[in-house]
Amino acid sequence: MRNRIKIFRKKINSTSGETIAETLVTMIILSLAVLMLAGAVVTSARVNKKADNTDTSFSTESETVTHDNVTITDGSKAGTAAEISISVNFHETENGYKYYEVQ
Repeated sequence: MRNRIKIFRKKINSTSGETIAETLVTMIILSLAVLMLAGAVVTSARVNKKADNTDTSFSTESETVTHDNVTITDGSKAGTAAEISISVNFHETENGYKYYEVQ
């Protein structure tokens, strides 16, 4: 216990400081941490904005609705291709988001 007290007093009474190398390494580590945090904030803002735009487009009441049929083929050779016709509603919101739903 006395030995620990002596070491503590020695550190308190010491007049030596940190070296320039220790200071530079500390500044580099802090700079990298700040850059990573800034990158995370920017990425978070982009993802949040994209999610907000998608949410807004689904909740917008003023949208254009078009009724149409979509024909789907199986991609086989001509003459043997199977086709299906599906009736869909195409939606386009004011902010340009487009989607469709099957009737």
